[in-house]
Order: sequence, then C-alpha cells, then structure tokens
Amino acid sequence: MKKKTAGIISTLLIAALTIGITTKTDIIFAKSDGPKVYSIQADYKMFDDYKDLESHSPIIVQVKYSGERETVLPKDIGDFLPYSKTKVNVKSVIKGDLKEKDEIIVLEPAALDNKKNAFVTTEGYNLLDRKGKYTLFLRATPLKDTYQIVGMYQGKYDHSITKESKKDDNQVVTFDEVEGEEVFGENVRHFNKLKKQVLKKHSWE
Repeated sequence: MKKKTAGIISTLLIAALTIGITTKTDIIFAKSDGPKVYSIQADYKMFDDYKDLESHSPIIVQVKYSGERETVLPKDIGDFLPYSKTKVNVKSVIKGDLKEKDEIIVLEPAALDNKKNAFVTTEGYNLLDRKGKYTLFLRATPLKDTYQIVGMYQGKYDHSITKESKKDDNQVVTFDEVEGEEVFGENVRHFNKLKKQVLKKHSWE
C-alpha cells in the first residue's frame, strides 16, 4: 500500500538516495504567533503492520537525541525540501550492524526555520527531542554514519510518550502546540496502530 507525500532531502541527496519528490505544500495549522506549520506530501510506502515495517528496515536501534542538530534550508524556493541532520547516541541495537554507543546522524524529514517563523514537515513528522527514548527503523545512506528514517513517521517511536497522538488536519495549531506530539495530521490513527505493535515487541532497554 502506498500513500502520496513528498521527498525529504536536498537535490544531491535525492539523487543519491533516489527518493521521489512530488510536493504539495499547505499551511494546515496557524493560530498564534508561534511558527506556522507547513505540511508537505510525498510518495512513500505505508506499512500494514510491524512485520511489514521490520522487513523493510535493515537497521532497528534504540537511541537518545544528543542535542546536536543541523537544519538544512534551501536558498531558493523549489531547490529542495528543508530537513534536519540530527545526531543521536545508540543505546542498543535490535537489528543491523551498528554498535551500542555509536554516534550517528539521522536525516529527519522536518525542519524549523526560525527566520521565516515556520516549521516544515513531511506527513506530520515531528522532530526528535531530548526527553525522548526512541526506537528507530533506519536504512543507510551513501553518507558516512548517516541514516534515513524508514517510512517517514512510521520509523520513529518514543517510549517516553504514553498518550496517543491526536492532532489531526482539522485542529488549528502552531508548532508550539505540537511539540509534545509524535506525529500530527491525517496519519495519526495509522501511527498509533503501529506504535502499539512496536511497543509490544520492543521495550526500552
């Protein structure tokens, strides 16, 4: 099963990683003076269940955000989609050839543009934060020690958040109001279904 959404990375990385790009951008949330949230759509695979997600993920790790993040923004509109290069510390390895205590870069399909007072996200993906205890489903990129999250929001689960994600496209909010959400927009139900299966399979080590 596939869903229409947008690619995530710069022109160079798109060529290297062969990620398709068909963008549609809307201001879906805008209420207060906080950053407005721009939602971008793309083409990616929707996973039916944990088994499907796991089979498409060469690497599964549990990580903590290091606090280091580089935001990559285009110089001109249409150059590429904004994204974040986020450094994480590997706490345990469930699948793949990474090792405990490795430091790796995770490419996140979202970015906070402070100059334009905007948060740009693909499919309601929200950024890793310091409080989170994450299980990530990853695949390697051509760049050293750099990994891509599998399936956008489907490849990131925070064990420190016990409530279900609830923010949908009909709720008018700003970035400040979704900081505590793992995902928001039209995919929340699908995410919540997968998260239950992931947490049942993997506890936080």
